[in-house]
Amino acid sequence: KERYAIGTITNIVEPSPHRITPTCAYFGECGGCDWQHIDYPTQLQAKRDIVVNAFQRIGKLPDAAAAVLPTVAPSREYHYRNKIELVCATVNGKLELGYHKRGTNQIVSVDACPLLSKKGRKLPKALKGLLRYLSGNEDLGIERVAIRCALNSSDIEVALYTGATHFPRAMVTTMLKQTCPEVKSIVRVLMKDKAGTRKVSSVEVLAGK
Repeated sequence: KERYAIGTITNIVEPSPHRITPTCAYFGECGGCDWQHIDYPTQLQAKRDIVVNAFQRIGKLPDAAAAVLPTVAPSREYHYRNKIELVCATVNGKLELGYHKRGTNQIVSVDACPLLSKKGRKLPKALKGLLRYLSGNEDLGIERVAIRCALNSSDIEVALYTGATHFPRAMVTTMLKQTCPEVKSIVRVLMKDKAGTRKVSSVEVLAGK
């Protein structure tokens, strides 16, 4: 770039003592996470260093290191998210559910995400199988699937993001409740305009709260 360069690792000659094996099998291909190959104490220090560097280089703060406190570690390194959003698309005639591949619009199909609360860890695989079965009859028009897990109760919600097109509400709701009985709430989120937009026109409650 004009004022900076971007490098890409092509070969690891000697790994850092702080390099570890990522917990997630999709790390490196999936564009969701950046830090799983680094041990956690080093992550915390590196994240603080980024803030210190920004204060020094951009903010011109003379004593930035003294101004920035140590990074506060969360109680959980994984399973700390109460919500994830997965992209849904047909690839080579087969429905896939997952995240975008790093730097592209391609989909990395996933069966689980270690960031999501443990209560919902099996849902991505189950939902992918269900949607593949249902889409065998017709295009459901689902673009994204959100899984939300309440951290202080057993409630789990699945949100299906679609355009304002025909949608077999009864069939999808019945099959989802049978396949994933742990899901307490099912909603359909209708999006405005063309595919891929984030504008929501309305939300339909298909089951539960």
